[in-house]
Amino acid sequence: MGPVQNKSAQDGFFGSELGGQLDASLPGDGLLSYLPPRLLQLLVAKLSGSDIQTALQHGLVPVAWLPYQVYYAQCEGYPPQTGIRLVAKIRRAEFDSAIQQIFSRRLARAAAFGLARALPQFSARRRLTWAQGAWALLALAMMIAVFILLPTTVLHHVLGSSFLLFFGAMVWLRVLALNEPQIKHEADAENDDSKLPIYSVLVPMFRETSVLPQLLVALNSMNYPASKLDIKLILEESDIAMQRAVSAMTLLGHFQVLVVPSGRPQTKPRALNYALNFARGSLVTIFDAEDIPEPMQLRVAAKAFAKLPEHVACLQAELSYYNANENWLTR
Repeated sequence: MGPVQNKSAQDGFFGSELGGQLDASLPGDGLLSYLPPRLLQLLVAKLSGSDIQTALQHGLVPVAWLPYQVYYAQCEGYPPQTGIRLVAKIRRAEFDSAIQQIFSRRLARAAAFGLARALPQFSARRRLTWAQGAWALLALAMMIAVFILLPTTVLHHVLGSSFLLFFGAMVWLRVLALNEPQIKHEADAENDDSKLPIYSVLVPMFRETSVLPQLLVALNSMNYPASKLDIKLILEESDIAMQRAVSAMTLLGHFQVLVVPSGRPQTKPRALNYALNFARGSLVTIFDAEDIPEPMQLRVAAKAFAKLPEHVACLQAELSYYNANENWLTR
């Protein structure tokens, strides 16, 4: 869970830092009624700035403001927050629908350009810096000079050495990868479902109706408690055929369909960034539409993350290709 901005009640939102160790008692969920959809729409429309992200992270929407105290409604499926006064619940579908109807364009813009604005040095929006362009021109000039000035035999040696260096680097990269820690599939992978974290599964799809039935069978076969699965089927607004195909399918309660608003660049990273706003899990994985994940994969990964140091942020599953035994090259 990311950091949450602390704002005063006078600012109209948080009067205390979410996740703080406060002792206020909370009413049980059974005592709370659901917020009417029309009122929810009005309250969500009042959110602004970081409040939107906070609402997405914790499912909390402020309902009433009193001196030194704010009262909230919380979306079902989110973990309870210590010290928060709850007066109502929100149905998950209504919460997501309200957020998407009001803020989808803003979230889509942030998905496309948020990194470029926040950390431009890590963004590829600007292809080349002046220094990189100068080096590229210098390298191009040197290559032209080599082709013009060097004899054919010398040129062959230079080109041969360059290719040897390139392929040698690729082999060395694979040798280094062998030294990375390997997580073995264990039959006793975490069996205590109460200790498993919520796992978000992001599945971006674009014009892939032919593999949709296969994909849904694979996702429904995942050996992970449904109450802790958060599967997002991510579609593009312009892909009407895919939307119709998904709407014709019967999806279980832990599935959610997200439609990314049209915009540029229309890329998979943009779609994934958009979907991350709605992810509930402390762990996230990405499957392509044609993937058939091994059923125990999420349990094994969750167990591995629990044992590995905190600086380990990503695990790569071993890929099993459909034509692995076709010839020596595919093997």
